[in-house]
Amino acid sequence: MITCPACQAPLQENSPACPSPNCQLSLERVDRALGPVPQIFPGLSDTVSLLSSKKKKSINAAIHAFERDLSPYYLHVVIRNFDPKYNLSLQLFWLFNKAGLSPVEHKLADNYDLMLGLDPVGNRLGLMIGYGLEPFISKETISTLLEEAAPSLEKNNPEEAILTALKSLRTLLQTASNSAKTTLGL
Repeated sequence: MITCPACQAPLQENSPACPSPNCQLSLERVDRALGPVPQIFPGLSDTVSLLSSKKKKSINAAIHAFERDLSPYYLHVVIRNFDPKYNLSLQLFWLFNKAGLSPVEHKLADNYDLMLGLDPVGNRLGLMIGYGLEPFISKETISTLLEEAAPSLEKNNPEEAILTALKSLRTLLQTASNSAKTTLGL
């Protein structure tokens, strides 16, 4: 089920705005609220220089292994000071859709990309998944995955928090993939 990142109302893939009369979220409204899209890069984008070179290498290696082993998934990790006035999932939705990280062919139901966002000032961690994954990964599963990484974040260890989230995400996607193969007799 595709849902609005702000109010969680069900959406159609190509809805220009949330149909809920109390929300009506659209990318245009988010653009006006959040301003220009910051420059971020595929893979790891540490916009606040939080991590040492050694820790960046460790996370980049985990991202490359993830993408190599779990193709066709593209994984992006964004570390930035997100605006505390807005919930993190809304800001990740905005970046996910506006930063130009996904290949052109990864649109709507064909988007299996993932973006993990870390806000070191707000001590928040969030995950945005492409529409193609929403039918298979529930909001509860995402919450559980992020909760597993929370103790590392609370101990002020962002590298460990990110690596814990990536490990849990890898396990989740491998399990889902194996289940699908078994169900389809592949």
